[in-house]
Amino acid sequence: MLSKLRGKTEIGWFTAIIVILAVILVSLISLSDIGKTKSKKAIEDYFKAEVTKTADSFSKGLTEALVTTDSAVDFIVAERELKQTSKIHLADSLKKNTNAQAVAIVDVSGVGIDDKGKTVDISDSGYFSEIDIDVPFTFVQGDGLTSLPQTLVLARPIVYDGARKGYVVVCFDAELFSMDNIYTTFEKTSFYGIVDSEGMCPKYFGIKNMVILSKIGMWENLKELCGQNTIIDSIRDNSINETQLLHVKGAADSRVYIVAPLHINDWRMVVSVNRTYFDSLQSRDWEKIRLLCWEIGIATAAFYVAFLVFSLFTRRKENANKQELEVKADTDLLTGLYNKIATEKLIKNYIVQNPEGRGLLILLDLDNFKKINDTLGHGFGDEVLQYLGMRLGSQFRVTDIVGRIGGDEFMIFLKDMKTQENIEAEARKMSRFFNNFQVGEYTKFYATASMGAAVYPDDGKTFDALYRAADTALYKAKKNGKKQLAFFGKDN
Repeated sequence: MLSKLRGKTEIGWFTAIIVILAVILVSLISLSDIGKTKSKKAIEDYFKAEVTKTADSFSKGLTEALVTTDSAVDFIVAERELKQTSKIHLADSLKKNTNAQAVAIVDVSGVGIDDKGKTVDISDSGYFSEIDIDVPFTFVQGDGLTSLPQTLVLARPIVYDGARKGYVVVCFDAELFSMDNIYTTFEKTSFYGIVDSEGMCPKYFGIKNMVILSKIGMWENLKELCGQNTIIDSIRDNSINETQLLHVKGAADSRVYIVAPLHINDWRMVVSVNRTYFDSLQSRDWEKIRLLCWEIGIATAAFYVAFLVFSLFTRRKENANKQELEVKADTDLLTGLYNKIATEKLIKNYIVQNPEGRGLLILLDLDNFKKINDTLGHGFGDEVLQYLGMRLGSQFRVTDIVGRIGGDEFMIFLKDMKTQENIEAEARKMSRFFNNFQVGEYTKFYATASMGAAVYPDDGKTFDALYRAADTALYKAKKNGKKQLAFFGKDN
């Protein structure tokens, strides 16, 4: 009963531990997933913040230049007609205040004067005929004022009396807005470009990328690659006035695109970063959470293993103690053989488990043992019993059952006696067993015994019936003069 109760308790404990481990494991997986998601969000927010900062820096400088240029235009409008020297001075001042490469004040035909006092003619420049009050900035090649390969031109019309009278043209070196000068936050494989509402790129910096430089426009390309049509349309139409991040899987590599409004013309700043760089930053940010999950998981596993080892060790020790107690409970303390209860139990088990088997039961009773105790003492009598137990224990197979069932009474059950010849051979061996059987180191005592034998199942199909048959045979052996073995139902 106690064993079953203990087993149920241990099963309950192990079940509880498994449930707790499962909950911890699920929690760790959930924590890992949440951590990974938060790390991704954190890196995305970092990218958007950096690009927004860069876009604001870009647009701030140009907005200031636009405001300064408009102030110069307002001054010209207010004065109506400026002297040549005043125009030169105004152009030079505007150049210094805006960090421009060149400034010119020209009439509607494109002829005028620059900040150095030189006469200029920009009528042949491609952008001159397309100057628009709503689109102040243009990236051009060949501005008519500088020898730079590409410039960013700020052109503002001079209007009074209801008509255009001329233009103020400010030229910036496009390379002032390059990666080296304005954008150094991300790794070497990143690039950025200025993209208009049609998805065309009037200027890019860094690695050449076919998505930005595509002839059909960046927005259509991104639609095909990432499928986020609604967001891209909103970015293109200026309905989303905040920085957006897109994950794009291209044919050659996967990249992350960050699109920030510039609030200049209809332009957006687009920064593209290799996805592996993005993933490396995310992995580094996520590493602490992942290490924490691993540490908790390892600590939990170590605890469980330690608990399991301790439980197994305790169980093994308990089993060993239990077996030791069982052995002690089944053992005759004097001879080391089975005691009466264990002997009968083992024989009964064999009979139940082997209904078709065949065995030989022998009851052995020392002759005149009371006389030994009376004349030589109980100590010597115990020595006789100990020696007899040792000899009987070594006489038979380990599978046979040999026990002491009383003071000088022994019971032997030989299993699997398949033939009559086996039975007779064992009977002869037992009959010879007491030939020259002597005990004592100084006082030699020759002991003999009377034995009764019964065959299972011939003489009894149950233990009780078999025991009665063997006991009857023992009585016959004693009646016939002792010192012999008698079989049940036989004359000899």
